[in-house]
Amino acid sequence: MATVISRSQISRKYSTGFQLATNFTTTSGISNTVTAVFGVLCTTDNVPVQVGNTVLSSETLGYVLNQKIRIWDAVSKSAIKDSLGNEIYGKITKPSSDFLLNYFSLVDGVETTYSIAAGLGIDFAPIYVYNDLNLPIDSATRVDAVEVGQDPAKRATTFSELLTISAINTLSNLTKTPVVGEEVKLIINGIDYSTIDGSLSVSSKTITWLFTSSNNGFDISTSGYTVKAEYKVNA
Repeated sequence: MATVISRSQISRKYSTGFQLATNFTTTSGISNTVTAVFGVLCTTDNVPVQVGNTVLSSETLGYVLNQKIRIWDAVSKSAIKDSLGNEIYGKITKPSSDFLLNYFSLVDGVETTYSIAAGLGIDFAPIYVYNDLNLPIDSATRVDAVEVGQDPAKRATTFSELLTISAINTLSNLTKTPVVGEEVKLIINGIDYSTIDGSLSVSSKTITWLFTSSNNGFDISTSGYTVKAEYKVNA
């Protein structure tokens, strides 16, 4: 008779996925407290309300901090824009006991804090570090399921370019600004690494390589490495 192996016996693999907060009512300011919202989301997913870690070999369940996340109008599903027409995006932080949703826009390519009005109904999609025992089956499609109307006037296309390595782990800036909330991928000697798996982070056009020798990864040297960036831009 065949033996069925329990999922709990399998070595746990960690991956990031979206949660989805809907109809959140904003309060005026550059950030809003979202701890209570996270309590509801984590109860639904049966995971703890805590800060996660994406460092390889020391991963933990929890929220990914300081990464760009998407925000949109809860009713129209359209992007929220600043006075200059730039799209508003968010970042999750936890400076003390509470989780905060911080608001930003890119003004002439520079990340700028944005003071949101009170009483807006918004949806947003925080990023959570799951493992294979509790990864919700719909974590990759939650956003697409409700975000149908966002940015109808813009069409995102994939752009790729070769980057220059000026010093160890130091890459040239991207020539274009990636679409907020979309994956940025580095193809290094034919192998893919991205913002989704925690190997790198991107702020505006600046790439920070995180998958270094100090966290069981590797350093990008000035010789022997070819690095191509691939990301989505608004056409």
